[in-house]
Amino acid sequence: MTTLPGSDLSVDLQAGERVLSSVPADGYFASQHAASAPKPHVVITGRRFIVLTRRGMMKQRLDEVASWPLSSFTERINTSEGSALGSFMHVLTLFANDGETVSTGFTSQRACDEFKHEVVDALGPILG
Repeated sequence: MTTLPGSDLSVDLQAGERVLSSVPADGYFASQHAASAPKPHVVITGRRFIVLTRRGMMKQRLDEVASWPLSSFTERINTSEGSALGSFMHVLTLFANDGETVSTGFTSQRACDEFKHEVVDALGPILG
């Protein structure tokens, strides 16, 4: 188990994975996954984009809902606003090479913008 930086939350990561970014989100949708994650937590490692949800009696454990290798994403990133993920949110959408879209929603424009910078920083070395 790895404790996420700046929190008391823990998650199982693959051997050798290092957390680059860890943010609570307000919504999540992936076009080719049926899993849901109320109040998801998104972790970006040097290898993967991971969507987690809180589990356990004290809600301190995070279980993986879905993940994608960073190399599966294209350079295209879209930001939008709307209520497609429930209440009004600022949404960041990533596009995978296989056509899947992965959207993360935030109630704050600032949180969405900060997350976008973290995603761009993580994808930069992978996409060249």
